[in-house]
Amino acid sequence: MKAPFVSVITPVFQTNLQYVGECIRSVAKQTYQKDNMELILSVDGSDQCYKRKLSKLAMKANQIEIRLIFNERNIGLSAARNRGVDHCQGDWLLILDSDDVIERRTVESLVNSIGSDTVMVYSDHARVSSNLEEIRYVRKKSVYHKLLRKYADVPVYNPIFSSVYISHGELIRKDALKKVGSYKKEIGEKPPVWISIFEMFGVKGIVHVPNTLYYYRENKDGIIAKRGLEVIRTHEQTFHEFIKKYDNHISKVRYIGRVGPFMVKHFAFYNQMGDIVRMPYIDYDSMRIIDTEIP
Repeated sequence: MKAPFVSVITPVFQTNLQYVGECIRSVAKQTYQKDNMELILSVDGSDQCYKRKLSKLAMKANQIEIRLIFNERNIGLSAARNRGVDHCQGDWLLILDSDDVIERRTVESLVNSIGSDTVMVYSDHARVSSNLEEIRYVRKKSVYHKLLRKYADVPVYNPIFSSVYISHGELIRKDALKKVGSYKKEIGEKPPVWISIFEMFGVKGIVHVPNTLYYYRENKDGIIAKRGLEVIRTHEQTFHEFIKKYDNHISKVRYIGRVGPFMVKHFAFYNQMGDIVRMPYIDYDSMRIIDTEIP
């Protein structure tokens, strides 16, 4: 069977050029066959000097096809990503932020995990220091993938409806992304796509690769650092919009913090009496996963 063509979609808005350069090089060094890959840089509202410097960076990475799309104004993260999707050639899309990097086997490993029913593949990821030299933590997601399967038919306990565990580096089939409406929210835009894919294609459509293939950089100028509270409020709204379709007794959704051992953002559902609907796999005192059936 012919290997799928993969488009790496990366929005750029005034990102530190050193970071963008490292991001580009991590894509150019992939072990996946280069004639079946491209990198799309969807560049938002940058000045001419920045565009020239970015173009030079792209030219240096001649191991892979790189296409730059220049948006005349800052149209926002989701719109820039969608514009990249609209202009790409790939049947599969790897979602990569411009200040992050991927391990050299990332595309190959994700593609090799695609099955006949697969529409999205995701891996473990590591949060790393801004210089990429120190690992802060590794988010191993097998626990959450098992919970996803265990509670596939119980949305109020299903972690895809109440946590941000997938987070980074997902490979998505382009036609599936189009079917769920692409990215709609300006920030906090990923959870609606993940949940919609789960709702439309089921648990068989989502595959987890238990390897650390994506490196999320600490960036004081990034969206999370600058607009973290706004992102959290958007997540709360998203989870409430989806869960109330299944349980109209949920009155609100609120962020409760990161749950160990893998530092995953969790959100709590509150019933009309104001009580938390407790997830059976979380110890709310220690804020840790306690499902004994999951190693």
